[in-house]
Amino acid sequence: ALFFLSGVFLSDLLLISLVVFNASFLSMEEAYRPLILKIGGGIFLVMALLKIYRTYTLQVNSTIPKISFSGSFLNGFIINTLNPSVILFWIAACALAVDNYGSNVTLVLLYFAGALLTTLITDVGKAYSSHKFTKNILEKYEKILGYITAIIYLLVGLKLLV
Repeated sequence: ALFFLSGVFLSDLLLISLVVFNASFLSMEEAYRPLILKIGGGIFLVMALLKIYRTYTLQVNSTIPKISFSGSFLNGFIINTLNPSVILFWIAACALAVDNYGSNVTLVLLYFAGALLTTLITDVGKAYSSHKFTKNILEKYEKILGYITAIIYLLVGLKLLV
């Protein structure tokens, strides 16, 4: 699991680098700032709606296929990199960073370093304790967590649009 998460982490780092690098050119021109905020806000609103209308079914796989460490790393990297939700999330997060920190590169880098560290710690914690709570999570709790996430996305999206 840790090799898979390492691939996910490297993928997130690459995606954030690409998004911030491209957004930095746009944010240099103050005229593009409202556009960046509207795009980010729109992405968060769409993600909120998708979370609200998602169908939740809990699937517990009792057999785990054997994959080499490098194969696990590559799986994590490819799955995360090709996931449209991840790409859109980092684009929207970049819009939020631009809204909060403007063109202050140091603060934007600290923002994303904190986001990556939080994601990594959370993912490692989930991987470490997944065997303990997989049986205890019911579909209704997963649905409740989905709604909470949707509300957070909705509020952030509205903040960026207003």
